[in-house]
Order: sequence, then C-alpha cells, then structure tokens
Amino acid sequence: MSKREDAYRNPYRWVVLGLYTLVAGVSQMLWLNFAPLLTQIQTRYGVSELMASTSFWALLAGQVGIAVAQPFVVNGISKLVVDWFSEEQGAIATGLGTMGMFIGMAAGMALTPVLVESLELRGAMIVFAAVSTLLGLAFVAFARENDAAAAPSDEETSGGFKTLIKNRDLLLVFALSLLGLGFFNGLTTWLEAILAPNGVNAVDAGLVGGLLIIGGIVGAVVIPALSDRFRRRKPFVIICTIGALAALYPLCTSTNYTLLLVLAAVLGFFFLPAYALLLEMSAELAGPRLAGSATGILMLTGNAGGVIVIIAMQVVKGDSTHWNAAVYLMLGLLAVALLLAAMVAETARPKKGFKERPSDTAA
Repeated sequence: MSKREDAYRNPYRWVVLGLYTLVAGVSQMLWLNFAPLLTQIQTRYGVSELMASTSFWALLAGQVGIAVAQPFVVNGISKLVVDWFSEEQGAIATGLGTMGMFIGMAAGMALTPVLVESLELRGAMIVFAAVSTLLGLAFVAFARENDAAAAPSDEETSGGFKTLIKNRDLLLVFALSLLGLGFFNGLTTWLEAILAPNGVNAVDAGLVGGLLIIGGIVGAVVIPALSDRFRRRKPFVIICTIGALAALYPLCTSTNYTLLLVLAAVLGFFFLPAYALLLEMSAELAGPRLAGSATGILMLTGNAGGVIVIIAMQVVKGDSTHWNAAVYLMLGLLAVALLLAAMVAETARPKKGFKERPSDTAA
C-alpha cells in the first residue's frame, strides 16, 4: 500500500469533514439569517429594502465580513476532498459537505424569525455569534492538514485554468451554476418580501424557506442516486430545472399558506439536487487531476451569480409595491438555464465497456 493510499484510509478524515460540514452550515446560516427579516429590518432602521438586505451600520460590518468569508469557506470543500479522500470517496464527501450547507440554509431561514420573536434581534444575533465562535474555534483546534497526502506539483497545476476554460461543456456547467445559484440566492434572500404582499408574515415566510431547503435535502438524496443508477446526468439536470420552473410562479403568488408549503418543498426537491449534479459533472468533465479546480470555479461563479441576481431583483422591482418583475426575472433565468442544460454534453461514464474520451486525458 502506498503512502498516499494509506493517507486516504485515515479515519480522522471523517472528523475533519464533519467539522467542515458544521462550519459550512453556519456560514450558509449566517448568509441567509436576515432573509426572512427584511421587512422588520427595514422598519427598524428606516432604510430601503436594498439597504435592509445587508442590515444597517452596526450590522453592516459584520454582514460584509460574512459575505467576504463565505466563498472561502464554501470553496474549501475541494481541497479537503483532495487531501483526505480517494477518488472513489470524493462524491460521498462532497455530498455530505453540500448537505451541511443545505441544513445551514434551512436553519437560517426557519430559526431566525423564531429566535427574534423570543429573544428579540439583539438576543438572536448573540446566539448566532456564540454558535459561530464555538464552531470556528473547534475547527481551528481539531481540523488539520493531511500531511501524508502528496500535494499536486506546480507542473501538474500550471495551465489548469486555461485547460478548464477551453472546455465548452465545462463553460456551460459554470454558466448553469451562475444562473442556478443566482436564482436560488435571489429567491431565498427576497422570499419574505415577495410573500409579504400575499399576507405571509416573517415567521411563516421563514417556515416556507425552511421547507424549501428540507425538500432540497430529500431531493439531494433521491435524485443523485437515480442519476447514478441510470448513469445519466443531463436528463436529471433538465428535470430539476423544469420542476423549479413549474413551481416558482405559484409559490411567489399564492395566498394559500398550505399550498405555499407544498410548493416550497416541491421546488426544493427538484432544484437543489441540480447543484450536486453540477458538482459531479464538473469533476467528470475536468478529470481527476483538475476536478478540485473545476469545483472551485463552479462555486465561485455560483456565488457571483448570487450577488448579481440579489441586486438585479431589487433593481427591476424598483419602487413598486409588488415583486412581479423580479419573479419574471427569475423565470427568465431558469428558462435560460433550461436551454443551457439541453446544450451540455452527457458526462456520466458507463459502468462497463467504458472507453476513455480524449477530453478526459487532456484534462
């Protein structure tokens, strides 16, 4: 057994992954904890909706710090998987890390209004700060590098970025990440404001958002498993996008709260698994040597899309009292994503009789 193979058998890898999953979940929770409170923040500080989405003055510095740190935390899954897990375990490790992010999103959407209602805003922020500090200290204390795993040489990594951006299908996958995460971050950030004109209060909007994420967690188990079973990625990405398109408009316009909960779960079930599929597609297109770099670019473009769409939704909404224009923008993003999904090549390899493609060796 080689030194590197032995490194991938170290049981401590699950401790490191577990700590990362918790930290990533907290990062996503902090990213979304103000999403169901926009109306309250706007009223409390007397600021515009756009200013309320980054809080105000005392909270502004903290929220900017969270926004700066979040991409570094999320993108860390690539290095962790390469350092601690073999290629055969990479999908499992990435899936668990992604699951932690989804759970953090659900906590941010569903728990924040409840905490604010019981502890008021200051008390809720103290709870979030304490949880973040404790988990951050735990990660610093117990997470470590896997020194036994050989790092890629400069020769291996040089020119990797150029190789990736020359791959047409990878560029399509990156574009899908930009549109998809842009749509998702835009929806979750403005969900409370979108639902408010329909008579949905902050606590109920938080539960709608939480159920959306819970539906996504279930879908992230079911749909990728079916994708692996049938050895197909592209059809399932298309199905995920169509499911989101069908559920989005009624979710944003219905006044029936029970229906809202069902629609949120349906949208989450179909849409969030697409992210796990895109992660797998990027790794399959890039090949083992550049899979980590491809995943990093995928997450970076997705985060960029989130920032762009959040601002664009408020801009197109303008001074209107409703969010119809922003909803149409999200529908447009999903329509373009559906078109791109139809254009991308199938990336899954048959289990038997596989003949390696030139693109795999080129990467």
